[in-house]
Amino acid sequence: MDMSNFTPNVLYNDEPYSLPEDLCLDQWRSDAAVKDFVVDVLTSRYTPARVQKARMSLEQRIVEESTSDWLLRLHSLCIRLYQCRTTHAHAAHIFAGALEAAVTAAIQAKSKGISTISEDDIWIASRGEEVREWLREQGEHLKDDYDSFLRPKKSLVASHEDNDMIDDLCSTLETEGPDSPDYNPPGSEMVLDLSNDEAVERFELTTENKTAFRDALRIPAVQLRVCRRWTANIGEYFKLSLSDASEGEVERACLPAVSALMQMKNAPRRTTTCTESWQDAVARSGLAELLTMITRTDFMLRWQLQSQIATHEVLLHALHSSCFHQWRESLAAIYQSWTPKMSPEEIASAAAEESENPGLNLRNLNEYGHSSSEWLRRYVARREQSKRTEFERKRRRDGKTREFVLNARLNIGEQFLGFLGDHPQVLPDRYNMQGYFFLLDRAHFLRNFTQWIRGALLLYGYTVSPSPFILGFCLLNSMMKVSPPDVEKIYTTVRSVITEHLQFDGQNEKLYLLYKECEGLRRTMKKRLPKVKLETLEGFEEVSVHYVTALDEEELEKIRGCAFTFHDTDHIQTTGGKGKGKGKKDSTEHRPGTRFLDPRKAPLNLERVAPIEKNILGKYKRDVHIFIEKSTGTLVGGVIFNALTDAELRESLAHHALMSQHPNLQRGASFLEFAFGKMVPIGFRVPMGGRPGEDYAPYKVLIDAADKSQEHNDNEDVRLMFGHAKDSERLFNAVRRYVPEVVKEIRKVSDEHGLKDMGSCGVSSYYCTNYMAPQHKDGDIGWSICSQLFKNLESAGGSETDDFNFAFAKWGKYIQTQKNCVWWFRSNDLHGTIMPTNSTVQNLSRQAKEERRNAVKFARMQRMQRLSPAERLRGGAGSDREDDEDEDDRSEVSQVAIAGSPPRTGSGGVHVTTRKKDADRARTFKQTEERSAARNRYWRERIDRL
Repeated sequence: MDMSNFTPNVLYNDEPYSLPEDLCLDQWRSDAAVKDFVVDVLTSRYTPARVQKARMSLEQRIVEESTSDWLLRLHSLCIRLYQCRTTHAHAAHIFAGALEAAVTAAIQAKSKGISTISEDDIWIASRGEEVREWLREQGEHLKDDYDSFLRPKKSLVASHEDNDMIDDLCSTLETEGPDSPDYNPPGSEMVLDLSNDEAVERFELTTENKTAFRDALRIPAVQLRVCRRWTANIGEYFKLSLSDASEGEVERACLPAVSALMQMKNAPRRTTTCTESWQDAVARSGLAELLTMITRTDFMLRWQLQSQIATHEVLLHALHSSCFHQWRESLAAIYQSWTPKMSPEEIASAAAEESENPGLNLRNLNEYGHSSSEWLRRYVARREQSKRTEFERKRRRDGKTREFVLNARLNIGEQFLGFLGDHPQVLPDRYNMQGYFFLLDRAHFLRNFTQWIRGALLLYGYTVSPSPFILGFCLLNSMMKVSPPDVEKIYTTVRSVITEHLQFDGQNEKLYLLYKECEGLRRTMKKRLPKVKLETLEGFEEVSVHYVTALDEEELEKIRGCAFTFHDTDHIQTTGGKGKGKGKKDSTEHRPGTRFLDPRKAPLNLERVAPIEKNILGKYKRDVHIFIEKSTGTLVGGVIFNALTDAELRESLAHHALMSQHPNLQRGASFLEFAFGKMVPIGFRVPMGGRPGEDYAPYKVLIDAADKSQEHNDNEDVRLMFGHAKDSERLFNAVRRYVPEVVKEIRKVSDEHGLKDMGSCGVSSYYCTNYMAPQHKDGDIGWSICSQLFKNLESAGGSETDDFNFAFAKWGKYIQTQKNCVWWFRSNDLHGTIMPTNSTVQNLSRQAKEERRNAVKFARMQRMQRLSPAERLRGGAGSDREDDEDEDDRSEVSQVAIAGSPPRTGSGGVHVTTRKKDADRARTFKQTEERSAARNRYWRERIDRL
């Protein structure tokens, strides 16, 4: 097939994007060029021309010097702000222009009564709306620069991770600036002078001095100085956070604390941290005591509770800081890496010996009564009223005359709920959303007990017996059948509570919502299905078993990175992209390196797996195909057509439409030729680049939902989490009906690695619309599950039999996907999309825009209908700004999706998987938690020996 004129689908996502909450423009304030810019604008007369001249000087200096630091910094900055890259000159223009906007904003504030401006005024203004407006304007032009810079230089070499964010996909050079602790710099002959406290305080870690810093840390005197500085920086931050300090004070203290965190993650070599001198420095400097304190569950709870009585800004800072940096888990992992390895017996012994908190006079939870609890009094009244109503109904029916007897007794589960009802502030906050599932089942309850419930009880002087530390050790070593009687009794009695008895007007609605949502999700999870075995599937009427053989590995490597399509060149209507802009290439231009193949032809000869209509119309209403490796009898994949019931499909479509309103992930360098469609992630991931010091944290979708609910004081973020969990469980149920071992393995991987919960397990999901990928392998663990929820290409000129199919290249099959099908595979096997023509792609893009515009119009119409006649005549609810109305309209688009308006055209579904890098980091956190008691004992003894 002649592919010389075939044009890859070069279309970019045109969804609106949002800038990150923290722009982090001040992280390079100590750089010489930036310092000179600040000095220049502070010492000259304040005129726009002078400020502009200073900006141009800074921009020119950055471009002309082109040091490795600035190259890396600006690449990292653009990825963090825009999720894409640009030329060094354009990035320098963006950064310098942002500083100019900050100076102008500070000068304007001066005219409102401030006599002078200072350097702090400039950096405060750098977080303001004027700077954000400048950055948003630059973002509008960035795609043109992005195209002209990268496309001619990138050939199609497949990525390992097509479901990653761009900052995960880009090369190390492009994603990690000198402020990132994970970048490994080349060797350096630099020698650092850290012979005094002032030098240590001024030190800033960069790519150029990283090796020298590691070398300096071999000197015992430097070790002690550095550990004292880390102790001071981190200690001061948490001290201020627990005081009544202002937002500015807390944020200023956060910067050196994050710097210390990054140095601790990055700098000391293992050959250094295992030495006596290093461990003495950690103990003598107070760092060991500080880390022991911070890594306790009750401390982090107290920190967050204290923030709740501070200003709204300080509270939001504390919640974001805890979410992004994962202080407790990150510091515990560092602390553990400095601790000598211990045997399982030593770990068990320490867990059994550690006391709960010797200085407290603790009460047992079973003493918590309704006499001192407003929540329990209302609960008992509601419970007994319900029982009385049922009693009266039965008495009338049976004709008996006995009287109803009020029962005010409480079991320990009800007492536990009463504690949470009276102390709603200890429930998982919006940014620790993995804790929302603590009432889902026994395993989730026991895991959450060690993670935060025990700490919450201790914080208010309550405990359960025997020691929770014994429970923690049993739990974290996967011995889920062993648990202390009181803790087990809490769980079993909590499950017996009737949901409606927890619903009080205006009192802890979140507890009721979590209980209700967990109950609904539990019903989805525990759906009873027939027991099946792989070897018996051939006897099922609706099942076809395919015995497959892997294609030659050398042949597979040759097609890795290739694009599959069924369309010949004479069927392709090449069309321009979005028009030529500044430096933009026409999308009809041929790009060398892209290889297109028809997989049905030699040498691949992929066989089609299509739905068998008689099975779908038959007794079981499904058509199932199972792929088994011929030589080993091992399951390697499969597909179910008509997998979900009508009700399940409607719910999945509605939630997919809701998720599709969120910003898209930009594609990686290996996928630039096919950067079309949407992939919206939900779950937890380990970033590369991103915010300084960021760790295993939620995707932006979850953080945005938490921010919005925090602003509006509602629980929509809870509903979003459970909506996602139900989506996953529906897919799990469809698959485990025939191959339960697939779902069992997914959940086993999640449990073994301690992944943060997104329902019954810790998978991440990617909501895809018109998504395409070349043949590639992913860096995931275990099974992946995909769904095709809708597929309607006729109006876009596409073919529903030829386009957006799934190529299972390794095993010689391709799936002719259709609406309501689900398939599973191991994503480290070669796979990808069978792609449509350019004309189909262009039409889908146009239709997507029209649907978004219609949704906004519908939201605006609904908003106007809620207004009074007088307000309608004014054109709105009294706002003088048209932008306000537009913003309200856009915010209500997701509500249209909730009402059930899935896309009418295109291809869409969900991809559920577990990334290896996320699982590895989660396992580190889990193992660190297992060893907490032993670790604390070791350092306590070390300090005592001083």
